[in-house]
Amino acid sequence: MLASEVMDEAASLMNDTGKLTWGYTQLMPYLQRAYRTLELNMFLNGVRSLKEVSAIIPVDPMSAEIVLPQDFVQPISVAERSAGTNDGFVTVLETDWDLAPQSDGICFWNWREDTLKISAPKQAREVFLRYRKGLSTLVGENSNITIPMSKSYLSAKTAANASAFGAANMERAAVLNTEANDCLGMLINSEIRNQQGNKFRRKPYGYSRRARRGL
Repeated sequence: MLASEVMDEAASLMNDTGKLTWGYTQLMPYLQRAYRTLELNMFLNGVRSLKEVSAIIPVDPMSAEIVLPQDFVQPISVAERSAGTNDGFVTVLETDWDLAPQSDGICFWNWREDTLKISAPKQAREVFLRYRKGLSTLVGENSNITIPMSKSYLSAKTAANASAFGAANMERAAVLNTEANDCLGMLINSEIRNQQGNKFRRKPYGYSRRARRGL
């Protein structure tokens, strides 16, 4: 699904199907905001559309934190080895330390104040970081949106954002926000069910009538 498809529907929800007032340029900031809101809701509900990935990151001697990838959202695990070697990575322990004794390697890591802090190593190291990545960045109408069944939420939320912050039409924004919240609830529930392996099964035609008759 392209961002343009979401913005086409958002414009229609604002009675501007021809996009005479609300074109892609005007709607893109409001779609980006809706997309970030969706990302936050998925993170808070543990939805795995925020994929687990990994990266090898160099760490300079005496460095007390790890430089994070741009798509970083949350750390999962940290391992280390000597820089410039093919040695296997050794697990770094997560802990709530205050002051850790220095050593050649990294002894501990901790996620706090939006920073991945480490006990500073005396020697250069390489870190194998496993983390949850954020959603891909939307930069224009041809950007790809990979979250299944998210169109209804994103279009309603985009239109609500534009109505509230762009057109100052709070009445329309309230209606659209209600629609967006309903769509968000169904989307999150669907994603959680898929993660749990619970599939919706369509009941056969006439099921409820036979059930009432006790057949």
